[in-house]
Amino acid sequence: RTSHQKTKDTLSMSGPPEKKPILHTYPGNFNCVKINVVAGIVGQELISPASFKMGEDNKSKDFLKMNPMGKVPVLEIPGKGSIFESNAIAWYLAATKREAGLLGQNALQEAQIKQWLDFTSNELVPPAITWIAPILGFRAFDETAHTAAVASVKKIFDSLNNVFLKRTYLVGDRLTLADIGLASS
Repeated sequence: RTSHQKTKDTLSMSGPPEKKPILHTYPGNFNCVKINVVAGIVGQELISPASFKMGEDNKSKDFLKMNPMGKVPVLEIPGKGSIFESNAIAWYLAATKREAGLLGQNALQEAQIKQWLDFTSNELVPPAITWIAPILGFRAFDETAHTAAVASVKKIFDSLNNVFLKRTYLVGDRLTLADIGLASS
């Protein structure tokens, strides 16, 4: 949850506004969907500065101390440190309330969750972005790249359909970070 989605059920790291984790990103960043879903499940309120300016704020010295590449999202945990990369941020938030079960029930399930997060980030997201970015006006249309991306996404969805013919969730018998990561991508 971001600061504009306040509720009374905030737990763990919640406190006065200056102590709540700050999610540095631009509005509408799809990589933050999984972060906000996990934050909601574990009851963690996040502050997202509405004034964040991509291309400016992420190039400041203070920001580059949190992520030397200047990329978003970054979760700043006041007085403790920061985390960059959306999967790492979502994992951290899930780990603050392990009883929610988002990280699985044992070491094998944790590894399988990481496996599916990597699969989503490395196999699905790149061709999906290649397919969707020109539609959204983020890059020029390239017919060859578009055709390859569509074929790749279809192949991935066929594989996922086969997985879901046998089970409801990617890992175990309940919702985990693997499902959230896939669904939000």
